[in-house]
Amino acid sequence: MQRLKNAAFTFPAPHFQTLFTGWLDFLHEQPDGELAGFLDRVDPDLSGVAASVAMQVLPEATEATIDELIQTITSASTVERLQAIKQAITEAQRLGDKQKLGELTVQYVNLMKLLKQQQG
Repeated sequence: MQRLKNAAFTFPAPHFQTLFTGWLDFLHEQPDGELAGFLDRVDPDLSGVAASVAMQVLPEATEATIDELIQTITSASTVERLQAIKQAITEAQRLGDKQKLGELTVQYVNLMKLLKQQQG
């Protein structure tokens, strides 16, 4: 958990991010971390997802495996953002909006640098 908090990690799927943020808030308030207590507080719209995640039986993972999964998810999120900016650049070019095009190009270059850092 601490690794995810320190990495400013976010899940690409909003419902998983909402559950994760809720879990961190719950652990802050209830350090014992009783899962049943958390599930009682989950938004009813997310209770099915939360129960499904809670019932999964997962093998023990090494630190390296966890780091690799975090890197994969983080990179995927960055790639999605790059694709969205690329589409916005195309639209700005089509409309002839030079100011927007400049802003988006800077964002694109910065995200490319970030992606290279994430991929090590």
